[in-house]
Parts: sequence; C-alpha cells; structure tokens
Amino acid sequence: MSNFNSLQLKRILENATIKPVVNQVECHPYLNNSKLIRFCKENDIVVTAYSPLGSPDRPWAKPDDPVIFDDPKLKELAQKYNRSPVQIILRFQTQRGVVVIPKSVTKERIVQNLNCTDFELTDEDIKYIETFDCNGRVCALDWVKDHPYYPFNEKLEGGHSRVLRDAKSGLSASVDEITKCQFLKRNDNVTSTYLAIITLPSDIVVKFLKESSIMASSAAKVPKVKLNNGCEMPILGLGTWKSKPGEVTQAVMDAIDVGYRHFDCAFVYQNEAEVGKALTEKMASGDVKREDLFITSKLWNTFHSPESVEPALKKSLSLLGLDYLDLYLIHWPITFIEKEGELFPKDDNEKSLYKSVDHVDTWHAMEKCVEKGLIRSIGLSNFNSKQIQHVLDNCTIKPVINQVECHPYLNQKRLIEFCKERDIHITAYSPLGSPDRPWAKPEDPSLMEDPKIKAIAEKYKKSPAQLLIRYQIDRDVIVIPKSVHKSRIEQNFDIFDIKIEDEDMKYIDSLDCNGRFCHVTWMNDSPDFPFNIEF
Repeated sequence: MSNFNSLQLKRILENATIKPVVNQVECHPYLNNSKLIRFCKENDIVVTAYSPLGSPDRPWAKPDDPVIFDDPKLKELAQKYNRSPVQIILRFQTQRGVVVIPKSVTKERIVQNLNCTDFELTDEDIKYIETFDCNGRVCALDWVKDHPYYPFNEKLEGGHSRVLRDAKSGLSASVDEITKCQFLKRNDNVTSTYLAIITLPSDIVVKFLKESSIMASSAAKVPKVKLNNGCEMPILGLGTWKSKPGEVTQAVMDAIDVGYRHFDCAFVYQNEAEVGKALTEKMASGDVKREDLFITSKLWNTFHSPESVEPALKKSLSLLGLDYLDLYLIHWPITFIEKEGELFPKDDNEKSLYKSVDHVDTWHAMEKCVEKGLIRSIGLSNFNSKQIQHVLDNCTIKPVINQVECHPYLNQKRLIEFCKERDIHITAYSPLGSPDRPWAKPEDPSLMEDPKIKAIAEKYKKSPAQLLIRYQIDRDVIVIPKSVHKSRIEQNFDIFDIKIEDEDMKYIDSLDCNGRFCHVTWMNDSPDFPFNIEF
C-alpha cells in the first residue's frame, strides 16, 4: 500500500488473503510517523519512507518554508558524526527499520546518500531527532482532501494526527487542521506552522482556532432537549426557509464548521437537494457523522392523503441524500388538493383549492413510516391547541414537537404551556421576526430594531438577534434562526455564555402583542385555518 492510514490498512488486513508487505508514506524528522510505524510493525508490515529529506524541490514549495537539512539541530548532529545532515536523516530512518528512498539525479549525491550505513546513531540521538516531529506534512494532497478516502483526516489511534489543546479555554483542534493554514502570524513576523505550532503561545493558537471555525468542541456547547420518545434534539438549529438555491449549500457547510448539528428543512422550501449536497460533502470528508446530525423535514399540504405520505417522505429523503429523518412534521393543518407539479393549487380566481383529510389519517400514515425506520420522531407544525388534542386523542405515537412562529411580539405563552402539559416541545421559527419575509411592508415593526430589545441586548453585550435567540433557549424552546451569511451564522451560535435574568425574561414577555408576521391570510378561508382561535 502507499499513503494508507491505520484504519484503511486494518480493513485490508481483515479481508486479505495475501497480506500487504509495505506501506509507503511520507516520513522524515518533521513527520516521523512513529504511531503508524508502530501499527505497521505490530501487523508485520514494513514502512517505506518517501520524501525522507522533506522534498525540498517540490513544485509547491514556498521560499520561506522550512528545509529539514538546514535545521540547526540536525546540522549540529551531523557535525558530531562527521556526516552531512542528509546522511543523518537517512541513517535515522534505516536504524528505525524503515526502508528509505531518497531521490537524486546527481551522481555525487547518490554516492553520498549510499554512504550512510557505516556509522550508527546513538539511541539518545534517535530519540532527540524524534522530538523534531511537528506533523509537518509537505505532501498533503490538499487538492483531493474532499475525497471520502482522503487518508490524512484520520484522527483515531494509529493515525497521523496530534491534538493541540488550550487548557484555559478548553478549545482544541488537531494539528492537521491547524496546518491547513500554512502560516500563522506572530509579532508581525510570518512563522511557518511546521516549526511554530509546538512553541506558539496558546492565545495565538486559540485565536486561529476561533477565526478558522475548527473548534471540534463547539457542537458540544449546544444543550439537547429530551423528547417524549427518548430521542434528543439540539436546542439550537439552522433554519433553511427562504434560503435560496446557490446559497444554502455553503450556509449549511459553514454552520457545521461552526458547530451546528440541527438543520430544519421542508419540501416546500425547494432547496432540500442543496442542503443534502452540503450534508453529503461534510459526512464524506469526515467532518461530521450521520448520527451526530438532527435533520427535520416537513410534509407539505398537497400530500396529506394517507397514500401520499410515504412517497412524499421518500422524495425528501432522496433530495437530502439520507436513509432516515430525525423528525418529520405535518407542515400545516391545512390540506390542498393534490395536483401534479403544483404546491399551491388554485382555481381561476386565484383561490386556494382545499381538500378534507382528517389529520388523524395523515398521522397514522406517518406512524407507519416510523415503524418502517424511515423516521425517528414525528410532530406537528402550525397546529393550534384543539388540532393538537385531536391528534393526541387518536394517536399511537405521540407528537414530540409543535413548530410555530414564536418571538417576543408573539410569545405563544399559552400554547407553550398547553404543549408542555402534554410533554410536547415547541420549536420557534422566525425567532427574529422574519425581517426578510417577502410580504413585509416598510411600516411594519422590526423586532430587532425595537429600542427595548436593543437596550437589553446592550446590557448583556450581545446583538438584538443573539438576545432573541437566547430568550427562546432560556424558555426551553427549541430555536431555528435562519441565515446564509457565515458571520451571522457564527454570531447566532455565540449565545451560550450568557443567561437572561428572570426580571429581563418577564420584561421581554411583556412585549407580546399577538404580532404574527407569518399570518398566511391567503389560507384563512380553509376550515382548518389554525389561527382562528386564541391558541
């Protein structure tokens, strides 16, 4: 094999008739591969070291990249043995039992490279050279790092990565991640990461980790809500409503980098394929596993007939590139007629065309999808208290969620209490007041511009958006703010270092004015329109 990591080798070994005899990998004092060599030795595989001199003539080398055989420590050792630094490096490998293949087209150097077997390094000096290791890979093959079998992502035992940790902040990242950025800046001097990562002050490393959004521990910051079926759901997620195709793929990838693991989707948003592309790429790269994610989608109004539920679900699964959903919701309690290719069927007078389907019949079809393993949890969206109770009175599997518009102008206090009494959690959509809604008028109030919200946000040294998100979390309401801008995605995530005081929570609650932004009046002639009762 060549360039295989420990897990890839192990898979071959477990299935081979003829064992591999060699694994050829980049190996030199700055990348000594001691763990991989040990793994191979235990499995009777010899390691061959390519680029043993650090490949100084590689085409992508930069003028200020470190050159191994110019390292003062190696030069000092070479002087001790009356040899060249190159000969010391080659002897270092052969004494470790590593086959070594230096490249040269110059006869003098070829002869010199061969003349490295008539002396021995002391054990002490070999151990000293091993301390030069800084995971300084020069042949990183960055241009194929998005391939699912890219070998240098492996961070398990026997792989190549070390972890850099800042004890004070608790932040950490693998050195592989840090070396994705070729240089770190220190005191206005550009210092190569290969030499600097083991000596850089932790504050510089932490700054880099924050700026690069590679904090592996970020996802752990998000509390999880335990649903009534035992499943756990991150209390903060990324909404994808109004995220345009062409924008949402990058937004989801950025969100995963930041630490989001919960993504709220729907067939009617018409962007599930783009969300799926991001999820597939991030899972293939090893950045996240399927079991780490919580993916929600929703059954649209045209598919409420029991026979249409499973095909609609499978369509969303196909678009998202998934085998199952963590949560599937009935998007609205309103049913449209099913008309080929139309999500909003209307008559000649532009009136919506409705159909009578009992919510319970739709629900039973969703329960069957749970039994088939296509969904883990099922719930409702935009249902009022009477509609929820009707489902509860006739269900086998209880709804775990009711997703509704929720923010300080529409705090849904009574509906939240009603659901809580029945062990149903609330998810808040449009928690920032949906400022980018297509039907907004210039004179409409803006929640994030409210002076009272701004004043409280200033008290906590947060933005109004951050305050509004934290408000929901402190009410134990799941919240799914939407953004396609990385800076806002990061900002919306940065809300776990505060807790809003009870007095401020009550004051924010007092802003309620039944101020619904997503009033969907174009459906208010439906007999199932949910906003005709108090809650």
